[in-house]
Amino acid sequence: MYWRYLSLGLWVSAGFYAAFFFSTETIHTAALFLGSLLGGAIWVGVDFHRSRQVIQWLKSADHTEPPLKAGLWGVVAQRVNRLVMELDQQFDESEDRLLDFFAALNASPNGVVLLDDDGRIEWFNQTASSHFGLDIQRDQQQHFGNLVR
Repeated sequence: MYWRYLSLGLWVSAGFYAAFFFSTETIHTAALFLGSLLGGAIWVGVDFHRSRQVIQWLKSADHTEPPLKAGLWGVVAQRVNRLVMELDQQFDESEDRLLDFFAALNASPNGVVLLDDDGRIEWFNQTASSHFGLDIQRDQQQHFGNLVR
């Protein structure tokens, strides 16, 4: 984080010294101030450009490679990228566990019907289909109480 202040100081100093060497004695003080201000403005512009690169990368669907490798915005992009990759991995693992769970339920000799909070059918296995006469195309999202008495 300290390097950001150092780089700002360097840009301000560069503007200050450029104004010092290129100004005349009559406008020396104003030129030094404006040179310092210009150096700071350049630093802010560069920092803004780097932040926009990271924001555009975050808005895009492709998070494979961060746009920046160094600097504060590079660190932010790399950390976000690592978190996204970890979340994707957790999602894939959860999906695999869910598919294994459904495979086990489907292989069960018992009829299994999964209902939502309102009592609508979300899923059922083949055994439940034959026991209750349910059809996946027709009966999914129907109220269980309307189909089975």
